[in-house]
Amino acid sequence: MTTTTAASLPPAASLPTLPPAAQAATLDLLFEPSADLHAVALPALQRARPLGSYDDLVAAVRARLLELADAAETEAEAEEEETEKVGAEARRRLFSVLGSHPRLGEKKKKKEEAKAEVEVEVTETETKAGSRGPGGEGGGEGGGEGGEGQDESALSALSAAEQSHLSAEDEELARLNREYEARFPGLRYVVWVNGRPRAEVLEDMRRRIQRGDMKAEVRTIIEVSKLFFFFFASLPFFFPPCLLICCA
Repeated sequence: MTTTTAASLPPAASLPTLPPAAQAATLDLLFEPSADLHAVALPALQRARPLGSYDDLVAAVRARLLELADAAETEAEAEEEETEKVGAEARRRLFSVLGSHPRLGEKKKKKEEAKAEVEVEVTETETKAGSRGPGGEGGGEGGGEGGEGQDESALSALSAAEQSHLSAEDEELARLNREYEARFPGLRYVVWVNGRPRAEVLEDMRRRIQRGDMKAEVRTIIEVSKLFFFFFASLPFFFPPCLLICCA
């Protein structure tokens, strides 16, 4: 059985002939895991001629998503019941795929929370070890009130100020996530955040919320995702581009 890891992807030319499970694993690694993406992409992938590169796969997935977007847009204009049903199913499937991205900041927040838990455990362990030092309970050799203590106080003050600033940004980010998802039900905000200042990303988020155009937003998400994959396909090593989407 073929397995797929972040360090090794199967050759693009072999994808159409791989078992469905290996094809699905490759899609999950490149994109966010989504059963509806499998339903959309796997039939086309299995019917495809050998792929020249992962660019070809990305282009094929993009084409299928744009087809779904076109079909979804006919839902509101449909006069026949059958056409309306097809449009509704296309919209459901499309939004399921596009909405599978994590919320902006969600992965980073989880990572920071996990890191904080580890730091608390380490601090508690060191404190207990210090209290059982050479002098018994409360051991150690006296010290603790000199320059070292002042340095620690200064660092604590700086850390508190930084945390306060980050907390305010996180609150604004959470608010904008809620506003975005209320404006565009079923979607998640997607943007290339790698190397961009948080303030710039938030401003882009506000602009797209204010634009309020569902059709334009759907196509923006599809095109933003396409640019990620085309860029990373040109790198000499594989780094999952989904890690740099909406992780500010």
